[in-house]
Order: sequence, then structure tokens, then C-alpha cells
Amino acid sequence: MRVVQGAEALPVLLERSLYFGYGSEADPKIFEIVTGQDPVVIFAPHQVAMSGFTLAAHKLRDVPPVGSRNSDTNPREILAENWGHGAAEEDELEFYSMFPTIQTASKVLGTLYGGVRGEALSRLTRWSLEGDWRRMAVGPVSALSHDKKWVELPMKARTSAIRRKDGFDRIVDGNGYQVHLMGEEATRQAAERFAASQG
Repeated sequence: MRVVQGAEALPVLLERSLYFGYGSEADPKIFEIVTGQDPVVIFAPHQVAMSGFTLAAHKLRDVPPVGSRNSDTNPREILAENWGHGAAEEDELEFYSMFPTIQTASKVLGTLYGGVRGEALSRLTRWSLEGDWRRMAVGPVSALSHDKKWVELPMKARTSAIRRKDGFDRIVDGNGYQVHLMGEEATRQAAERFAASQG
């Protein structure tokens, strides 16, 4: 992992290949396993937020059994397989998603990555089931300054999100949430299973 800040961050920000990771994707170690790419972290992990989104937690039962893009895809089965659980354990598995909100003051903390394109972006899209459950979203990002104030950056980042109507179990405080909802070790194992399935 390489962390870039200050003047060193400017060229990476200008590349516009920015990805905002929240939940397990906010952990650079998990991000690296999923993408197969040594992450370039802009600023520092968890010192960046995406505005205009609300964080929600899902149980496996909240995830649709049929994909929105391909009727042969079952997001619920894919998640259960990646996480090493059977569908019978649908109340035990939990996942985060964000959805857009009209409350512009609403923020979700996460990690901003630079240079995310090509195969790394394709793998993130598959990991988050974008197109089969979640959708690609773009939003404004802010960084926490040295005097602890949020400063909006002049560019937006890509992330994955759901629509509010897609359903969820509960709202989570996006400013102070547990990154690994299922625990760090379980998350690492799920990311490794996913990575192994990518060849």
C-alpha cells in the first residue's frame, strides 16, 4: 500500500480513476486481495468521506435472489458462496451498502483509492455485484484536513450503491461504523475465496 498526501496526491487525483471504498473495501488489505492491485491510498484510510449517501446494513435475506442484469445470476447465492455460508444462514451474514440521499450533510467514511481501472475495476465490480445487485454510483468526496474540518475535493469518485427502495435491514452511522461487519478474519477469507475464483 502506498499512501499519498499533500502535493503528492495531486497527480493521482487528476487521473480521475478514483474509487471510494466503504465497509470492507475501506481496508486497503482487503482492497488489495479483491483487486489484485497494490492500492494507492489518497490521504489516509478512513480520512475521506462521500457526501450525500447513507450507509445501510443488509442481511443475506435482504439481497435479491435474481440479478437485475442477468436472470441467471443469483446475488444471494454468490454472496453465500464467497462468504462460505449456506443459504440457511441468511440471518447471520451481513453486508454494507450505501444509497443516495437528499441529505447532503449525510456522509459515509471510507478510503479513497487512485489509479483504479482495467482489471482492478472489473474485479471490484464483480466483488460488489455491481449490475446484479448494486449499481455504479459517483459522488463528491471530502477529506479531513489537519485542523479536523471536512474539505470537499474538486473531483468525484466512483463507488457502488443500491437504491433506497432495494431494501435493507437497518441504517448505520456512516461516521462511526465497524469496517468489517462480519469480522476481519471472515472478511479476509471471503476476499481470498473471491480472488481465487477470478483465476
